[in-house]
Amino acid sequence: MAVMKDLSLFELVEQWGPKCLETKFGTVGDSVNDQAFQDVCDLIVGKAMEGYVRSEYGNLWETHQCRPHAYGHTWCPGYELPSGMLHGQAVGTCMGFGAYLAMKSDFIPEIECQRILKVISDCELCLWHPIMEDGAAIWRSQVAMIEKRGGNLAAPIPRPLGESGYLNDLSEEMLLQRLQEYKSICLSYPRQGRGVEEHCTEVGLADPQSNKIAPPEDRFVVTPTDLMITTLTKTQDTAAVGEVVRMLDGVDGMVVKYSTQPSEALRNVSVQTAKTNPNWAEMEKKGATSKLLEAEMISGQAEGQLLQLLVKFGKVKKVLDIGTFTGYSSLAMAEALPEDGRVVTLERQEEAAKMAAENWASSPHVGKIESRVGEAQALLQELASQGESFDLVFLDVDKPGYFALYQTLMETGLLRVGGLLAVDNTMYKGEELTGERLSVNGEGARALNAGLLADDRVLQVMLPLRDGLTLAFRQH
Repeated sequence: MAVMKDLSLFELVEQWGPKCLETKFGTVGDSVNDQAFQDVCDLIVGKAMEGYVRSEYGNLWETHQCRPHAYGHTWCPGYELPSGMLHGQAVGTCMGFGAYLAMKSDFIPEIECQRILKVISDCELCLWHPIMEDGAAIWRSQVAMIEKRGGNLAAPIPRPLGESGYLNDLSEEMLLQRLQEYKSICLSYPRQGRGVEEHCTEVGLADPQSNKIAPPEDRFVVTPTDLMITTLTKTQDTAAVGEVVRMLDGVDGMVVKYSTQPSEALRNVSVQTAKTNPNWAEMEKKGATSKLLEAEMISGQAEGQLLQLLVKFGKVKKVLDIGTFTGYSSLAMAEALPEDGRVVTLERQEEAAKMAAENWASSPHVGKIESRVGEAQALLQELASQGESFDLVFLDVDKPGYFALYQTLMETGLLRVGGLLAVDNTMYKGEELTGERLSVNGEGARALNAGLLADDRVLQVMLPLRDGLTLAFRQH
């Protein structure tokens, strides 16, 4: 309320905040008998509560999301529980980041941003936490918040100090850039921007991380790392495993952070795909798809960038993409191809192919993409009969059919000698690491892995990128 609604309240907190904290708002020590200070405490509390209530006068049924008291609550929901921070400490980081964004948006001058950050720090709240290095998680939080707020980010930030403004336009690329800029500023503050007793365990409370990830069924296992985390969380020693979980959970974020950022078109595919799970469930129910598809099937940024590197490094001109889904991998490779390059992409599910076509429509590279719909084996035979062969093949479809598709690629010459095969999900959710019986998909991945190993026509390496990605070079 001080930052967003009442400059006079901010000035009171600026002057008296540390003493209010030290005396628990005049309830301990000599402060109890200091009437002047008691009046200050009452004034601060009164102004804050009045501002909070008045801010909802025109929004009693919460029919819109322009809510000034949501300042500090836009991005931290994505990292509060995994970090183990107290709620107020997490909100402190988000308020500080919001103030920085307000300055970069020319909503407030630099001096007002500095005042806000200083008050947060003086009150021993956290400005920055290492978990904020995971820009991917914070971006996911923003995407979820946009959905929650009816399609608008509506991030409350000061405009100017003591009045409310709202930020609606913040791309993933800009979010990650601003986070790093904000971090460098925070490091100049006391405690390098960290709070005092910022974690629940530091004040005798249970680590909320256990509430977030303890039930393994609550985490969708996509990669071996997911499997390790769900296994770790079965132990009762949550304090001991919490740090390990945080490190494991940060691996993908670190990969994304230090990889070339995707184009705006690819980011749009990611954002649109993230919203699709309810649609897939409805389509399966109606029989529009032959199985339940999931947003998590998307190739994603790191794999997309690897595919682009392979295309450019190998001077690839013809690509076969087996498994279109929502079109991320096809578009990623098309962007890297020369103007006369070509991607042929195959998809069994007609609804997915339609969605992919919509995602490509606005890209200047759409002309390089040819989409075919049907069963992969039949489409491969059709391509072979047309005399096609490809420099790069990306295989990412139903795992039980992997090895048969590989054999067809080799026997028909669709993967040319000197060509490269990239196969996704070859570590399939880490199932083989458990030593337990594999699922049908796990068996399919293992059959391909064993087949590649026994085939002297190829040289291959398995990369532990997300769910495992194997590269196989056809030498004969």
